Amino acid sequence: MGKGKISILYPNKSATPTSVKDLKFDGQTLTSDLHEVGSQDEPFNFVLLDGTWSNSAALYRRLKERWTALWGEEDIPCISLSMLSASVMHKLRPQPAWDRTCTAAAAAGLLCELHMRPDLSTFELEKQAEAVECSLDILLDALTARRVRLGRSITRKQRPNRNCI
Repeated sequence: MGKGKISILYPNKSATPTSVKDLKFDGQTLTSDLHEVGSQDEPFNFVLLDGTWSNSAALYRRLKERWTALWGEEDIPCISLSMLSASVMHKLRPQPAWDRTCTAAAAAGLLCELHMRPDLSTFELEKQAEAVECSLDILLDALTARRVRLGRSITRKQRPNRNCI
């Protein structure tokens, strides 16, 4: 897989991330502006880091080290979402910043932004985005019901008052 066919979906502050609209489409595959000879038939790969924010930051650092060792470049290709909004999971699991969200919501956002591109609209990516968003709704309902059943708060900000001596 060529380096011009990879973007990491991560809120990277050290480099200027590109957006979905900056990617170039060459027919049946996505390419970034880092074209490689002979790589036209390879698919574009979006890497989504899944874990806690501290785990994802550590994973990102390791990926960056590996990228530098493999390709000899310091800057790892990151992509950011321009239309990111708080997911339904923010109700149950608040994120450390407004521009950060759970992996599934980020995947749905990526699919939505890809669908908004005229050259990709025929792939009907909004249907996959809707499926992910519906799954998040179902997950939120199940997790909320479980917390209620266990007598726990349904938000992290409201903790039960336990008088432990």
